[in-house]
Amino acid sequence: MSAAGATVSLTAEVAERGFAVEIHLAAGDRLAVLGPNGAGKSTLLSVLAGTLRPDRGRAELDGSLLFDVAGRQGRWRPPHTRRVALLAQDPLLFPNLTVLENVAFGPRAAGASRTTAREQARRWLSAVDAAALADRRPGQLSGGQAQRVAVARAVAAEPRVLLLDEPFAALDVTVAPLLRRMLRDVLAERSALIVTHDLLDAVLLSNRIVVLNEGQVIEQGPTAEVLRHPTSAFTARLAGLNLVGGTAGDGGLRPRQGGPSVGGVARTPLAPGEPATAVFSPNAVSVYLSPPHGSPRNVFAVTITELEPRGDQVRVRALTAEGESLTADVTPAAVGELDLYPGGRAFYTVKAASVTLYPT
Repeated sequence: MSAAGATVSLTAEVAERGFAVEIHLAAGDRLAVLGPNGAGKSTLLSVLAGTLRPDRGRAELDGSLLFDVAGRQGRWRPPHTRRVALLAQDPLLFPNLTVLENVAFGPRAAGASRTTAREQARRWLSAVDAAALADRRPGQLSGGQAQRVAVARAVAAEPRVLLLDEPFAALDVTVAPLLRRMLRDVLAERSALIVTHDLLDAVLLSNRIVVLNEGQVIEQGPTAEVLRHPTSAFTARLAGLNLVGGTAGDGGLRPRQGGPSVGGVARTPLAPGEPATAVFSPNAVSVYLSPPHGSPRNVFAVTITELEPRGDQVRVRALTAEGESLTADVTPAAVGELDLYPGGRAFYTVKAASVTLYPT
């Protein structure tokens, strides 16, 4: 029941939204699209789905033209002819149809016979573990059940590309993990764009990441690589890492906001003055009440802003005098021993060997 992935190439500009993006998908790519609110994620999906016409741009699916426009001129393929399916937060099932009829709708619209469409619908309902729901109406389904049916309806139409817009955002946290595993199987050999704010969606469902901000692509690459070595503050926060931006100097990084140089290990050679980023894990940070001495390390004087319990650890969020946001993970016992509290002063230290430097 799998479908070979499709290639996608898109360049689009929407002047009113400050949107100018170029995206490429290889066959079978599952691209997670991340970014803060207003970054342009929904605009990207709308342009691909055909519900928003850009001011200019061009897109191809498996070499077939979806659009080539400049202003009101050019070619534009209607949404229903694109073989692109959009799965939104709201399942948007037809309330007057049974679950089986909802899923069979796509094949029927594509010209399949009633019998063939129902056979396809039953296969996909089984694939998402919803076969027992075939005779129910949408009003009789739970949120998780409805979203399973929505997935089956989307893929039963045999789209070349599947677009997912925060597919689990409206679901209970106890339901989302099961649906995430199901969707991972469905997407195994499909090309997909997955808009999400959830790091788990990116890690489990995608093989590549694009990060948008203010309508622009600010970083992209293989999922594991981008999350391990982020170059934007947004991605670093999402991945739970500390990030300090600046320029390369002798043996370290000069922070953009000022303050002492940050020592680290460069992933690639850095030229002096080159824009660079220092990244380190909260687990690599030690917290002291006075400046420590000993092996070479980076020391940041901070003011604590928040204590966040995280299982058997506490994440201590803080700001440097220059306004950099840094975090440290410590034990609850350490919080008590050091008397850490919001508004308190402390020193964060991290060994240079635990800091990675790379070009921005």
